[in-house]
Amino acid sequence: MNLDIAINSTQIESLAVALGIGLLMGLEREQRPSARAGLRTFALVSLYGALNGLLGASADSVWPFLIGTLLVGAMIIAAYLRQPDPLDPGTTTVAALLLCHTLGYIVWQGYAQLATMIAVGTTVLLYFKATLRGWAARLTPRDWISALQFCVLSLVILPVLPNENFGPFGALNPHQIWLMVVLISGVGLAGYTALKLVVSRY
Repeated sequence: MNLDIAINSTQIESLAVALGIGLLMGLEREQRPSARAGLRTFALVSLYGALNGLLGASADSVWPFLIGTLLVGAMIIAAYLRQPDPLDPGTTTVAALLLCHTLGYIVWQGYAQLATMIAVGTTVLLYFKATLRGWAARLTPRDWISALQFCVLSLVILPVLPNENFGPFGALNPHQIWLMVVLISGVGLAGYTALKLVVSRY
């Protein structure tokens, strides 16, 4: 196993991005007094993921990442088992910490932009936990049916339709026709959602 490691500016940039991702996610967790992991822990775990990426690339093996993931998961689960909190089982923090380690790893693999986008989206989800829970609690069966119908139209039916022209003069394209159906349904769903938000607020 060859561990010939040569650090260059690109790799230093990857470490900096991984550190920034950890600090971003950890900053949000610092706002939660019950969380067992905060700013420093998330930053270190993200850097640990990047270093596992370095070792994996040098050894041409995925084992450093797998072992690192198991160690991070075991560490945070042990912290919650040692000081259990009945109001916060810690599942969100455990999932966020494992994701942080994975993001640090994929930064080293050359997907820094994707990792940054995922980190920002994850931080938004973590921060607006109470808001999202309130929205979910206010959803009625009709709301669920509308959302699921739109998901079926856009995520199940649309991808399987052929994007080819048929009929006289190639005027019929099933994919484009259904795309119009999805757009119209999306506009209707967006209007319905806006109406629900305005009514609930005013």
